[in-house]
Amino acid sequence: MSDQNINDTAYGVTKAVLESEAVSNLTNPPTKVAGGLLADFINLTVGGIHYASIKAELKRQKKFEDFKANIQKGVDNIPTEHKVESRESIIGPALEKAKYFMNEDEIREMFEKLIVNSFDSRKIEKIHPSFSDIIQQMSPIDAQNLKCFSVGENLPICEIRINFEKSGHRILQTNIFCSNKFCNSIEQQSISLSSLSRMGLISIAYDEYITDDSVYKIFDSLPIVVDFKNQIEAANKSNNSNQKFDLQKGVAKLTPVGKAFIDVCLRPLPT
Repeated sequence: MSDQNINDTAYGVTKAVLESEAVSNLTNPPTKVAGGLLADFINLTVGGIHYASIKAELKRQKKFEDFKANIQKGVDNIPTEHKVESRESIIGPALEKAKYFMNEDEIREMFEKLIVNSFDSRKIEKIHPSFSDIIQQMSPIDAQNLKCFSVGENLPICEIRINFEKSGHRILQTNIFCSNKFCNSIEQQSISLSSLSRMGLISIAYDEYITDDSVYKIFDSLPIVVDFKNQIEAANKSNNSNQKFDLQKGVAKLTPVGKAFIDVCLRPLPT
């Protein structure tokens, strides 16, 4: 496509969107909101093609079309008796923020589910206005890790410590997490759990642990655990010291906000 054709397309699409009835339709009943109006609203908020960014917009067009189709399908699948008008405080920020994540599937899908569920009376009480901000702050690894908690609300974690001879200890690595099989980076997992805790989705504790010791066996053979243990033992021999390696058990738990967020933004939509 030539630059002239692209420019003509930009002008034509922008003109058509601005001349549509989408803005006036926003006050129509929920039944129409869930139909053509929803598509108009999404187009205006997320899909408006601006002259200066037409080429970038065309590259992400496929993802955007999938985004619209998934939302429309999800809303159409809500039984009529459970279909309500979405609150502007939910759908507006969600659509505005979603446009920056068209190419990040895990994040885009969370926005899709949040928007669809905002039209469902069975979910609306669980939706908090902060959910859009939470999704925007999440990385794909955060989404993967949080999905692990949809299977078990309490998951094992651990941290590596050196216990000194006289008193006290030093933490060498914290928030080691092995429940996400799609990420092998201990450092990324640690950052992710810290971030999920900061967002209030999980709580982290090392003064309690899961009573079933078998869930912690996987940590013993991790390369980072073996390496630190060997380093401490070697240092004790060379320095004639008695520092002790400690693999401290802990637990990561879903908070009430985390439970609601998973139910609204991560669980599969009804078909």
